Amino acid sequence: MFLVVLAVGGLLLAGAVAVDVRRERRRREVLAEPPPRNHPAVDDVAPSYVTQDDIDRMPAPAGTGRAPARTGIELPGGHAHPDFATHGNWAVLGHPVVVVVEDEVSSMRELLVPLQLRGDRPLVVACGGAHDVVLTTLAANRRALGTEVVLAVLDQVDLLELAGIAGCDVLGSSDLKAGYLPGSALGSLEQWASTPDVVRVIPSISSET
Repeated sequence: MFLVVLAVGGLLLAGAVAVDVRRERRRREVLAEPPPRNHPAVDDVAPSYVTQDDIDRMPAPAGTGRAPARTGIELPGGHAHPDFATHGNWAVLGHPVVVVVEDEVSSMRELLVPLQLRGDRPLVVACGGAHDVVLTTLAANRRALGTEVVLAVLDQVDLLELAGIAGCDVLGSSDLKAGYLPGSALGSLEQWASTPDVVRVIPSISSET
């Protein structure tokens, strides 16, 4: 009798789990559906939204094949998300635009101007810290669009040294929130290379002279 009760209980539990899985899947589908606008011309071309599950199922960003230079100026710190990597665990960018922020980047709104002003060049954002939402959003853009961007976290002393190497001013997050990004805040490097633990940079010719 005990075995029968145990078997029935197991079946009920398995059924309950299956129902919960279906409910959770449906909940995510509903959240991903665009809201009705009650206008046929608009609803017929309603956009589809990319969910976090969709992003997680995307393949890791393809590597560029560019290996890091064996020489360069090394600084402690490193990129803050594995999806920034382009060559093994190295993130390697040639001739990037560099923006140095002395404190935490807390929202993607702060990076809209740097992302626009970089043109068709890669972008490096070196900062004192970054909110998880910023990291996951940049990582999603790396996966979905192949955006050439790296966000790296360094301490204050090394941020100042990097700014000197790249030839740019150090900004505060309040400057970015206000949309303030003068030309002097855009630095440049010959090459940026980083792992999660180390940064290796080669100055551009213009910043060396």
